[in-house]
Order: sequence, then structure tokens, then C-alpha cells
Amino acid sequence: MQSSDITHIAGRVIIVEDANDLLRQVQDALHHLHSAAGEAADIAAAALDEEYWERLQDIIAKRRQSGQIPPDGQADTASVLRELLHALQLHLMNLPILTVTMAVPPRHDFVRILAEQIDAGGIAPCKLAITVDCTIVAGAVIAWQGRVLDLSLRQKLEAQVAKEYARKVAPPGNAAAPKK
Repeated sequence: MQSSDITHIAGRVIIVEDANDLLRQVQDALHHLHSAAGEAADIAAAALDEEYWERLQDIIAKRRQSGQIPPDGQADTASVLRELLHALQLHLMNLPILTVTMAVPPRHDFVRILAEQIDAGGIAPCKLAITVDCTIVAGAVIAWQGRVLDLSLRQKLEAQVAKEYARKVAPPGNAAAPKK
């Protein structure tokens, strides 16, 4: 299974809620494929959103063109479909989460634009989680694989207050003596 096939289906950056929804769809499709008789494509199509189903069909069509699936190979199509769905399920379950914490809830178009910018930045495939913390005031706090980048106004204000406090409580003998 090529990882490019999976990123073609799920995308490189997927919003956590969308990833969870897609995972439920994949699990439903796998359940129906294993428990129901009928044409595999019809069963999977019924369980998946149209967008994801079209992406799966693209991959199956490419495999038919390359000769990996015979043109009339229904059984082969079902096994490829199962293989793709299992790989997609594992991918979604194991994607690392990039968390962006903001002061206010973002508009939906902002989340989409942010996901596109993260993708364009070349970061590894991930799930994007947006959280809200009003104490941030402005800016954002970004957490990725155990690292935190605090770009919030709260952090800047706290640093400024600490600097002012340190300046005020510094012992008097630390100032440089005036030159004569």
C-alpha cells in the first residue's frame, strides 16, 4: 500500500473532527464489507461520503489501468477496497495531532486556510485540532509532537511583567557606577 494513496484519500492535513468522522465511515464500510453480500463497491459507496468514495474510485481506476486489477475482477476490486480501507483506518488512528490553541473560536474558513498553510509548509501528515482558551488574549499556542510554541499575547505580557518585576526588585548595587 502506497502512503500516497492514503494521503490522496484523507489529505495531508485533516481536521480532527473530519478525521473522526471519516474513521467512523471507514469502520462502517469495513463492517458492511465483511458482513454483507453484494457488490463491494455498492457497500462501500453507501458508507462513505461522496468525496472520499470518489478518491477511492480514483485509486482503484489507477490500479486497473496499471494491470494490478483485471478489468472484470470484482473479487480483486473487493480485496483492494478492503486493503485501502484497512490502510486508511490505520492511518487515521495513528496520525499525530497538531494542536492550535486560540483566544476565540475561529471561523470555518480560517480553519480551512490554516490547514492549507500547514500542508503547504511541508509538515508531516497530521490531524489539526483547534482549541479555545480565552486567557491567551490574542495570538496562538501551537503544540506538535511534544513541543510547544507560545505565540500568544498572554506569554508576551507575562514576560514583560516578569522583566519589570526583576528590574524593580534588583539589589541597588548592581547598577553600573557613573563614569567620571
